[in-house]
Amino acid sequence: MIRFFLYFFIFLFFAIFVFALNKKSSLKLKLIYLFFFVFLIAFAIWFEYKNSKQDSKTILLIEKFNYGENIVCKEGNVSNQFFNYESGTRSFISKKDNLIIDIKRCEL
Repeated sequence: MIRFFLYFFIFLFFAIFVFALNKKSSLKLKLIYLFFFVFLIAFAIWFEYKNSKQDSKTILLIEKFNYGENIVCKEGNVSNQFFNYESGTRSFISKKDNLIIDIKRCEL
């Protein structure tokens, strides 16, 4: 929610900035600027929503993995008995083989 307010204030700042500097600009140009900034803010909010949804899924998968439950991935089942979780790459690495499974390919 804090990011939303941050984006809103950035939008407000740019809108005031553009309107203040372009007093001589036409209304059409000001509307184009406004549309551009609204689109930019909407895209940023959508992007943050998508990432927070993916992050919450990742956190749930890691918790499930740490408790010893099996996780279903496209390459097969993953458990902490046969895999380690690497937080830097956000992937599961097999203890015996050189198999690496990206956490994005796993399901809850």
